[in-house]
Amino acid sequence: MIFGTGEYYHVYNRGVDKRTTCLDDEDFHSFTYFIGRSKHDIDTGKHLVNVHAYTLMPNHFHFLVEQTSDDGVARFMQRLGTSYTREFNRKYDRNGCLFASRYHAKHVDTDAYLASVAAYIHRNPLDIKGFETIEALDTYPWSSYPHYRNLAKSPMVDGAMLLDFFGGTSHVQAFHRKNP
Repeated sequence: MIFGTGEYYHVYNRGVDKRTTCLDDEDFHSFTYFIGRSKHDIDTGKHLVNVHAYTLMPNHFHFLVEQTSDDGVARFMQRLGTSYTREFNRKYDRNGCLFASRYHAKHVDTDAYLASVAAYIHRNPLDIKGFETIEALDTYPWSSYPHYRNLAKSPMVDGAMLLDFFGGTSHVQAFHRKNP
């Protein structure tokens, strides 16, 4: 796929053999740290992507990103995957691939699809015991959903653009309830 600068993408991947890639809260914290760190190219200082939405699950992840420089999505995902895999392998005394394959990406080319992808990403934890309702998503810590509800701050989230789709902070919950 050729990524266009200024374009939006739904990027996702899962653990190799559907394995768990975040075994505890420390792993989730490490993953979020590497998201923030990977948004910029260390060598050039260029901003690679804006992360508009994300959800980390125990064995997979989803992002809604906007490419902000040439090859930004590819470089962001390469840095994130390499950094997190290296940390995971060090911690658990293992080696080899952690993720199933190269990440998958779908071009988000309409406003309707953008809204749908954002809702899909945020609703992902509804399959986890204890998070089966929209209200419970307020407390899921590994997602940008609480950021949009103004319940937690995610410094890696570039959230202003999506708030327009949600109708503002006060309408986020209603938007996610009606956009499965």
